[in-house]
Amino acid sequence: MYTILIWMGDDVDGQDLKEHMYVPGQEGYRQANFNYAWYNNVYFAANELNQKYDADLINAQMVLKYNIAEGLNLQGRGSAVIQDIFEDRQSPKTYLNYGDAREGDYKTWNSKRLTVDYDILASYTKSLTEDISFDVNAGASTFYRKYQQEYNSTDGLVVPFVYSLNNTSGNVAASTYFQERATNSVYATLGLDLYNAVFLTAAARNDWSSTLPKENRSYFYPSVSLSTVVSNFVTMPKAVDYLKLYGSWAQVSSDLDPYSTESYYTNSGVFGGNIKLQYPNGLVNSNIEPESSNSFELGLSSAFLKNRLALDLTYYNVVDTNQIIDLPISNTSGFENRKVNGNEYTTNGLEVVLNAKPILTEDFSWNLTANWSRKVQRITEIYGDNATYNNLRLNDRADSYYATVWQKSADGDLILGANGLPIRDNFPQLLGHNDQDWTLGLQNSFKYKNLTVNVGIDGGWGGLIRSLTVEKMWWGGKHPNSTEYRDAEYAAGVPVYVPDGVQVTGGDLVQDVNGDVISDTRTYTQNTTAVSWQTWSQNYPYRAAVTYKESEKFANIFDRSFFKLRALSFKYDITELAHINGVKNLDVTLSGYNLLVWKKADIIDPDFGNDNNLQDPSTRYIGIGVNVKF
Repeated sequence: MYTILIWMGDDVDGQDLKEHMYVPGQEGYRQANFNYAWYNNVYFAANELNQKYDADLINAQMVLKYNIAEGLNLQGRGSAVIQDIFEDRQSPKTYLNYGDAREGDYKTWNSKRLTVDYDILASYTKSLTEDISFDVNAGASTFYRKYQQEYNSTDGLVVPFVYSLNNTSGNVAASTYFQERATNSVYATLGLDLYNAVFLTAAARNDWSSTLPKENRSYFYPSVSLSTVVSNFVTMPKAVDYLKLYGSWAQVSSDLDPYSTESYYTNSGVFGGNIKLQYPNGLVNSNIEPESSNSFELGLSSAFLKNRLALDLTYYNVVDTNQIIDLPISNTSGFENRKVNGNEYTTNGLEVVLNAKPILTEDFSWNLTANWSRKVQRITEIYGDNATYNNLRLNDRADSYYATVWQKSADGDLILGANGLPIRDNFPQLLGHNDQDWTLGLQNSFKYKNLTVNVGIDGGWGGLIRSLTVEKMWWGGKHPNSTEYRDAEYAAGVPVYVPDGVQVTGGDLVQDVNGDVISDTRTYTQNTTAVSWQTWSQNYPYRAAVTYKESEKFANIFDRSFFKLRALSFKYDITELAHINGVKNLDVTLSGYNLLVWKKADIIDPDFGNDNNLQDPSTRYIGIGVNVKF
């Protein structure tokens, strides 16, 4: 896919590649391709590279309940999930996969996962009066998970198409991985119901995690919530059917991955007949503490006009403290970072949900649900009262997007060197933020007699996304704009493209250690130097960030805004029309997913993840279904 998109020139005959996957007379030994150094024949890769995934799953559950007395119950539950997975990859001779032998390869992964979870819970419910009741729950649980994997790989293949570890040319490379963790917990809740209008719930939990140091593996987290149905005790206006107010506060904690508190060597292969052992590049912390989050939530739920209109509002605040971070340290120490508890992040969010029934008649109805949300997370405390953490400064958005950029004048003009090429800035610059400013979802359901039409639209506004795909297309000469000056330069025999920018003629720029400008006395002249179009295309839109605001043509940083026709379906009930004896319901549905998109970004789909490692293309689905009930 990426070979076609980025590297394969338009002069390559794809049909010829399809018909000739091997060099004649070397079938099984040498693929035929337009380039033998870096890429695979795309049809050779699609047809000759094979992978297998085989999974067996056993899921067992058991529940025991005992009614001890009126209102008092005891329940025990247990579950176990056993999963065995076998995977392999069969790479033919001359298949290019970075890190693997070019003489073919066979790899296997045998993985086993065991998860055991059981708990016991005692519950007591009591009505003190007709208007007051309470319930109490207390219990304990344990969670255990074990994962292990065996990996084997050949070092080239002796005979083509024989995918077996016995067919290796060199030594078999093998490794094993083992991980287990356990968490024991005790917990309790207390709930109060006052006059069927005020509801109070308090909870407390304590966990003991095997992944934390013995001294810190116990952590406690409480929570409390309060809600009241105002419409149950206050006479509301006629238009108001229901009004509920609620709030909650909670504290939660989390642990580490297994074995993160100890350092150990790993086998990294053989060099000169000697085994290489590798030590981690980060310092562990044997006294690390669990992370903690404190949150509160306020909201209301309401309904109006005989439930023709409903509105839910929720505001939440989350403060993440004692975060487990990898703090950068000087490389002269022999390490890159050390694990510490530090930094504080504060998240504020708002969610609005509107449900409406604009039209409701005997034959036709329209139901609408709209969901709007926004959240912003900021770093509100930095470890050791430092000025920065990585590129982030105090109160910066946690999703702030810092990137290497091209130098610019105080007026925003691109600064070019004497050779006409741009110069990279020594300091990363803040370009914006990754996350969208807000997201919106609209769900519409229209029903006319036996026909139901569902329309789903969603999207978001704001945010930035970097496109490695666009950068690589410029580098490989496959971007739609990459041929603009090619023919003119070829005809002239010399560069004809003169970049729009300025050259420095004098003065100095003085910056502090963070890159902030102290003084700027530079003077400029308009650039008149022509440069090779290929050189420019493989530098300016490839080697540093270029926003859409700077250059629509060469941008590799795009606005993440988009809206999609996410889903569209037509369902028709043909039960009466078919009139089949014994059939209670029969309907046919035609549906589509990911059908249309409006976006600001070029080429890529901002809805389909980031593009820091070549984004997979999004897919449109269209299908038909029949539902029968007897």
